[in-house]
Amino acid sequence: MKKAGINKKLTKKPLKKIVGRTKIPKKTKSPRILLVEDDSATRESVLIKLERSGFKVDFAADGKSGLKKLREEGPFSAVLLDLVMPNGDGFKFLQEKRDDKKIKDILTIVFTNLSQKEHVKRAAEAGAHGYIVKAHHSLNEIVDKLNRCLKDLKQCPMDYLELEV
Repeated sequence: MKKAGINKKLTKKPLKKIVGRTKIPKKTKSPRILLVEDDSATRESVLIKLERSGFKVDFAADGKSGLKKLREEGPFSAVLLDLVMPNGDGFKFLQEKRDDKKIKDILTIVFTNLSQKEHVKRAAEAGAHGYIVKAHHSLNEIVDKLNRCLKDLKQCPMDYLELEV
């Protein structure tokens, strides 16, 4: 005797595959970002925004621990890197990363309040792929710029082009 209104075949399938009779698409792999930032308030707000935007985020509070994470806990899709930090500033981080064959090609975007042209040039020469001045962009803009960089390296911003120089 059949029970009215119950389809045994339907109830045996996992719930995640059937929602309103449509299949839920499988999640795509989220980009993994290493945020190297010493200021805890900035780090926390950026970390939350990136996670809410679908990124997996790890962080380090200085250049030395950032390099260690990059080498030992990878792979990472990209690094957002402050320049002014204790225990190895961002320039030293970039130079050491550039000299390490295992990590030198990881997308690295400088994320700082240093807005002088010479800082941007020095970071680019040390291996930065992009340069974002924190004070000139909202968190939404930063996420947008990061997404563009991940899709196409040619779209990576070098903020000195936006500044009066």
